[in-house]
Amino acid sequence: MNALARFGINAKRVIYIGTEKNETRIYASESAALLQRFFVLYQIPPNVVVFSDNGKFFFPSGVSALESLGFAKHVSYPAPVHQHLSSNDNRLHGTAKARWRNSGVDFKDDVESSLLLISYLDVDLADNGATWFKRNILDLTTKSARELIRGKYGQRAQVDYDRLYGYHILRA
Repeated sequence: MNALARFGINAKRVIYIGTEKNETRIYASESAALLQRFFVLYQIPPNVVVFSDNGKFFFPSGVSALESLGFAKHVSYPAPVHQHLSSNDNRLHGTAKARWRNSGVDFKDDVESSLLLISYLDVDLADNGATWFKRNILDLTTKSARELIRGKYGQRAQVDYDRLYGYHILRA
C-alpha cells in the first residue's frame, strides 16, 4: 500500500492473480479471463475498434474475446507488424523500461519494482502516447512504416543481416 501511494497508483488497478501461498511463477500468462478482469475495471465506450496482435488468447475457440467483451470491432495483425507499429511495443515499453532499468530499483522486490514500472508507463503514456499512436497507426504511410521497421537511416539493415547470417549458421 505504501508503494501504491508513493508512485501515485490507484489500488483498483492492481489485481493479484497468484496463489495465496508459495507462489513461484514470475509472470502472469495472457488469457481471455485476464482480459475480462481488466475490462471490469476499464469500461469500454460504445463503437470502439480495438487493435491487437493475433495471439491465441485473444481468440479462444476461434472467436474474438475482445468483441465478446463489447468492442465494436477487433482488428488483429501478425506479430511482426505489432512489434514495429504498436505504440506500446514501438516506444512506450522501451522508454519506460529504460528508465525503470536505470532507476536503481531493487528488482528482488517484485511489488516495488512492478509498481515503479507502472508509474513510468503512466508518465510516458500521458506525455507521448497520443503522438506515438497517431504516428504508428493513424498517420501510417508505406514510407513511415518502413522507417519504423528499419529506422530513418537504415540502421536496422545490419541487425537484419546479422540475424539472417546467424540463422544460416545455425541451420548449417
